[in-house]
Amino acid sequence: MKKLIFAVLCCLPLTAFGWSKIGHYTVAEVAQSQLTRRAEKKITKVLDNASLAMVSNYADNIKSDKNYNDRYNWHYCNFPADITKSQFDSLAQGNQNGQAFYQIIRITEYLKKNPNDADMLKMLIHLVGDVHQPLHIGHPDDKGGNGVKVKWFRYKTNLHRIWDSNMVESEKMSYTELANKVSSLYPATKQNYSVENLLQWGWETYQITNELYKTSNEVNKTYQYIYKYRSVCDKQLANGGYHLASILNYIYK
Repeated sequence: MKKLIFAVLCCLPLTAFGWSKIGHYTVAEVAQSQLTRRAEKKITKVLDNASLAMVSNYADNIKSDKNYNDRYNWHYCNFPADITKSQFDSLAQGNQNGQAFYQIIRITEYLKKNPNDADMLKMLIHLVGDVHQPLHIGHPDDKGGNGVKVKWFRYKTNLHRIWDSNMVESEKMSYTELANKVSSLYPATKQNYSVENLLQWGWETYQITNELYKTSNEVNKTYQYIYKYRSVCDKQLANGGYHLASILNYIYK
C-alpha cells in the first residue's frame, strides 16, 4: 500500500509548485539570518510576529481559493532553450508565458510604497524562492519539465517534480538543519537588489535549467544523479535566501 501511494503521488502534476514546503522554508530561513535589524523589526510587525519561513508557502496554500486564480501564473516563467542574455532579460520582464520575474519587480516597488501589505509581502517571499527552482524557468513546450518523464528509483515521475521536491527531501533534514547546511557550505556575499541583479540571478539559474534538460536521462540512475546535483540544489537554496534578503533589505531599509 505504501508503494502504491508513493507511486500515485509521484505522478501528480505540479506545474506551478516551486520547491517543496521544506525547500521554501529553507530559503526563507536563510533569508531571515541575513536581514538587517531594521528590516527584520519592520517585517516582523507586518507579518504579525511570524517568521519568513512560517509564511513562505502562503502563495501555494491560497491556490485552493478561487479568488486567487489570477495569481497562478505568477509562480513561473517559461523560456525557450539556449536563448541569449538579452533575450532572457526581455522575456523575463514581460508578462507572457509566466510572470514570476515581472511580479517580483512589480511587488518589490509596490512594497516600497506600501510596506504594510502582508499579502503582497508573503507573495514576494514565495516567488523569490520559486525562481531559484530551475524548472520554474523551464521550457514552454513541456510545461517546465512536467512533460519530461523520468524514473526516481523505480517510480515514474517527471523532471519538474524531481526539482520541486525529490532533490530537497532526499536530504532527510528539517528546514532549519538544511538552512544551516547550505549557508555553511555557501557563505553569503554582499548582495544588493536591483532589477539588473535580479535578472542576472535568474540568468544564472537558467544556465542550470538548460543543463538539467540535457541530462534528464541521468535521473534514472537516481543515486548517481543525487550525488552529481546535490551541490547545485544546495547552492540554489542558499542563493534564494540571500537574494530574498537583499530584496527585503532594499524594501524595508
